[in-house]
Amino acid sequence: MTLTYAESVSMEDSKKHLAYFFTKLRRKQEGVKYIWVLEFQSNGNIHYHILTNFKINIDTSKYRKSEAHKKVEREFAAEFWKHGFIDIRDLKAEGNTNVAKYLTAYITKDMFDTEMEGKRIFGYSKSTMDKPIITKILEVKDQQELLKLFEEYDIKFTNSYAIGSFGDKVNYFDMVKRRNKK
Repeated sequence: MTLTYAESVSMEDSKKHLAYFFTKLRRKQEGVKYIWVLEFQSNGNIHYHILTNFKINIDTSKYRKSEAHKKVEREFAAEFWKHGFIDIRDLKAEGNTNVAKYLTAYITKDMFDTEMEGKRIFGYSKSTMDKPIITKILEVKDQQELLKLFEEYDIKFTNSYAIGSFGDKVNYFDMVKRRNKK
């Protein structure tokens, strides 16, 4: 889902609103898991991309949103997000099963923005998810040289894609640490 502000709001206030949004979700459904990424729109307004297991009774199998789908989104926004608009999608139903690519595209988009340095642009539900291992390497290196740093890992998936207006290619690797066999 995407939570979009109708009007400009500070990053600090937006994070308070987001925390309250997740509090309401957890009160409604036990065991809610989520990952969020903050993004600035071209007009400067904040919006959040969220992946969650929160159950919503909505038909997301159609390419175009039905009136029933739009009605559920309006009702969901009225209950959980009164700051603007909400878009609810099912990534699997839409054929987008590369969730990692979806998230990393938004995380890395603002990573090179010096104004965002040191600011938290993504998060996850700490009570229901294991803490991820995060490694950021923000320098240009030969891919083979970079992979040597992770020799104890096996590559499960890799992809290369452009990020935002930079036009630069970003290489993405899903890696799993090898277990020592005795």
